[in-house]
Amino acid sequence: MKICTAAQMREIDRQASQIGGIPSIVLMENAAVACVCQIEKFSPKKVGIFCGKGNNGGDGFAIARHLINKNYHTEIFLVCGDSFSGDALINFEILEKMGAKIIEITDTSLLEYYILTQDLVVDAIFGT
Repeated sequence: MKICTAAQMREIDRQASQIGGIPSIVLMENAAVACVCQIEKFSPKKVGIFCGKGNNGGDGFAIARHLINKNYHTEIFLVCGDSFSGDALINFEILEKMGAKIIEITDTSLLEYYILTQDLVVDAIFGT
């Protein structure tokens, strides 16, 4: 298996959207479904998803939505505030309408506690 760099991944996303005509929200949704399939292999009782404010956070919101719909105990942690745009905002607003448990972390000293209370943690803070 070949591992792509962040720049290569961004280029693949760009080509899928611009050349292939796949909207970025669809790419985000497909990534979320693939992640949930992997998460289910571990059969966690409690999943914590730590989200940043960019599209990586949007991926986390989409993952959370699918897990909640499958009745997984899911908590969403905002680590960069609650100001979102684009696809991330769309997925965040869906979670709010669903009544999802969303916790904004303003005190980083609580991070360890929140992480240790989960069976599985999703890092949707930074990255490609």
